[in-house]
Amino acid sequence: MARAFPTIISVLIITTIFVVFGQWRLANKVSENIEIEEVEEVEEIAPVPNAPLIQLDRSYSTTESVTESGLWIEIAEIPAAAPAIRSDVPDKRLIKLNRELISGLSVGREVDVSIPHLNSTIRVSIGTVAKLTSGNTSILGKVDGNPLLDFVMTVSEKSTFATIGTEQGVFSLRGDETLAWIAPARAFNHHVDPTVPDFRIPKPPVAQAAPNPG
Repeated sequence: MARAFPTIISVLIITTIFVVFGQWRLANKVSENIEIEEVEEVEEIAPVPNAPLIQLDRSYSTTESVTESGLWIEIAEIPAAAPAIRSDVPDKRLIKLNRELISGLSVGREVDVSIPHLNSTIRVSIGTVAKLTSGNTSILGKVDGNPLLDFVMTVSEKSTFATIGTEQGVFSLRGDETLAWIAPARAFNHHVDPTVPDFRIPKPPVAQAAPNPG
């Protein structure tokens, strides 16, 4: 019995070694499988070399005001076809009208309006768009949400007129269907005598003498 005891101990030690070795190999095999699966997953989502990049289409806008350039923009060079204006009108600027946008204005719409003299842009909320009996279109609105600041525009086939009220003063616009001059409203009255009426009173018709029956 004393001789068998060391043998039993040896068998237990050898068995333990084999069990530990087997568990170690099993653990390594599982780890290798996990690494292989991770590599395969990475390869599946890896981009293809030299593949063309996808360009996002940003031609649309979440708001109308981002894509719209406004009702008009200032132009630096004065073309030969610029609308006629008195040479003594001071501080006038030439603008190019966004005729397509103007024609599409509707009640409730908000648009940007550039005032070159202020180096800023105001926001106009359209309140009324009406077709007049003359065939012209009348457009009324408010500036920057201020009920005291009016925007008034009259558009015909060949002409455009507007009055824009701002906190810095009133500006007037006069032009044709493509180009227009904008200036402080007082500039258009430069050298104008306020005592002289700017309207004509029609003369009464001359009474015809009754024919002489004799």
